[in-house]
Amino acid sequence: MKRVFWILITPTLAFLILWALGTWLIIPKLETWALQEMQNYSKSSLPVEIQADRLRIRVLRPSLALENIRIIPKDEFSQVTDQVRIASARIHLDFFTLLGGRLNLSALVIDAPEARINIDSLLKDDTKPKPLPMDDIFAITEKIPLQKIFLQNIHVLVESKKMGFQIEAQNGGLLLTNMGKNITAKLDTPLLQVNLEEIGQFTGSLDTHLYLTRQSLRILQLGVRLDDSEFLGRGELTDFKNVTIKPSGVVNLTAKVALADIYKEIKKIKPKLQMPTLAGELNMDIEARFQGGKDFRGKAEITTNKVVLDKFELGDARIQGEFKNKVVSFSEIKVSHPAGTATLTKSQIELDNDFAFKSNVHVDTLDLQKLFHSLDLKSIPVGVMLQGNLPCEGQIRPDFKVTCDKAELSGKDLWVKSENTPKGNYIVNLKDIGANGKVDVTMNAVTYNANLNIGSSSGTSDGVIDFHKGFKINYKSKRVDFKDIQNLAKLKLEGTASIDGSTQGDSNTATFDMSLNARDFIFEDYQLGNVISILKLRQGHLLFEDLAGAQNKTQYIGDLDVDLTHEKLVGTFSAPTAELADIAKVFERIYKFPLEIQGVGAAKAQVNG
Repeated sequence: MKRVFWILITPTLAFLILWALGTWLIIPKLETWALQEMQNYSKSSLPVEIQADRLRIRVLRPSLALENIRIIPKDEFSQVTDQVRIASARIHLDFFTLLGGRLNLSALVIDAPEARINIDSLLKDDTKPKPLPMDDIFAITEKIPLQKIFLQNIHVLVESKKMGFQIEAQNGGLLLTNMGKNITAKLDTPLLQVNLEEIGQFTGSLDTHLYLTRQSLRILQLGVRLDDSEFLGRGELTDFKNVTIKPSGVVNLTAKVALADIYKEIKKIKPKLQMPTLAGELNMDIEARFQGGKDFRGKAEITTNKVVLDKFELGDARIQGEFKNKVVSFSEIKVSHPAGTATLTKSQIELDNDFAFKSNVHVDTLDLQKLFHSLDLKSIPVGVMLQGNLPCEGQIRPDFKVTCDKAELSGKDLWVKSENTPKGNYIVNLKDIGANGKVDVTMNAVTYNANLNIGSSSGTSDGVIDFHKGFKINYKSKRVDFKDIQNLAKLKLEGTASIDGSTQGDSNTATFDMSLNARDFIFEDYQLGNVISILKLRQGHLLFEDLAGAQNKTQYIGDLDVDLTHEKLVGTFSAPTAELADIAKVFERIYKFPLEIQGVGAAKAQVNG
């Protein structure tokens, strides 16, 4: 029994003695010697000098570690960075392959690398781009007995004063895997700060997963996040060795953009910048294919949700488009808005200085009053339901402008009130209208010039709706049949007339001025014959000024004030020569004289009622 005990204990004791000698005597000396040799070799033979406070060697779990490392570049490399600091770097050996007589490094773990890198010196090279030495790179990596490199707690700042930017990554992690014929890289950066000198600073996060072979670089995932916004990219750079000469490949980008985040970041950067508020959400799916710098093609699908631009509620839209030769073409854009819906076809935008665009706009429905509400102009006392077709073109920069020539619109239930409140009186109501002409739209106003059709009546109109000052609408017609006018200040009107006038107002009230030349004019059942007058609307009063008329042989002049609020009228009339039969004709619908009357005289009258 004792013999068996000594047989078992002797190798164990020998191993412990050797381990103790190695740990406390041999290995410390070996560590000191190896560290000094490494530092001397790097100082004399490498483009960088490597310094470290300590080198540690572990035998039971084979590994080698350097602590508190400083990498100091030499010569031209010193222009890129003055020093790289690393808390520790540890190489793990594969114990089982080591027992088999082969050296295989299972992993290199680098903790807390820290560097400040200036790339300006790298931009000085004016030589012609050359293909990347992919075959040479993989010839080396296939021979390196190292499978994984893991960098944790990365803190790197990359800057360029020439290009005016700084990019700082903190608390990042990078895993490189060497499989011989391919290399994968996984990067996670929870805190990424980008400072662009001419724009400002953005803060977000970044993660990516790359797959590199001799032939291509596959982007398995590239994710960027900013507050509630997210950008995800995938794709492949084919013929990767020529990427610096003629890049080619395909990229797919999916994005969810919260416009409020974009607005908030821009205001942080430039608080004094005057810009419209942004709200809502964009969802994008973009695929791009490129072969060199000029052959670039792409297609995109974009949906918007509750988008608001300043006072414009742009609502929801679904957009499909293609990109080619710096022109983005959209097959169809459907726009939904609280005020109505529209479809845009044959749309395109040029990616130049002005961002010129054009489109055919088909308006399915548009409630003008709801549009005013969305612009915070709900007090403007005008409303109509519109539909039509508008071929439009315009530009985004330097000032937004849209011109729609040869526009065709039809409208129903047009109304104009004295004020847009429950106590406001309707000045004009039209059942059906049609128009064709030109419309100009800016961020401040809408102006138009058009030919009008109202039932059997026709004329012309032009006007401006200023989002800040109000509106003014001019109109002119050689012949208007009053039966085509559903309501004019709640008055009973019959006959035909030529008119020339305008309606104007702001968010509080509306007025109109009109010159009237009427034939067979009947006003509130008074048969006035032919009438010439100036009509005005002021503070709820419809004024017939400088009124001159003729009923058969009788001519008269006068003024009439119709109080629309209290439904009263006051007027004075005089007729130098009056035929009694003509006077009877005037009142025929109100009162029919029992006997035929005739005679001639002068008359004056005051009207109250």
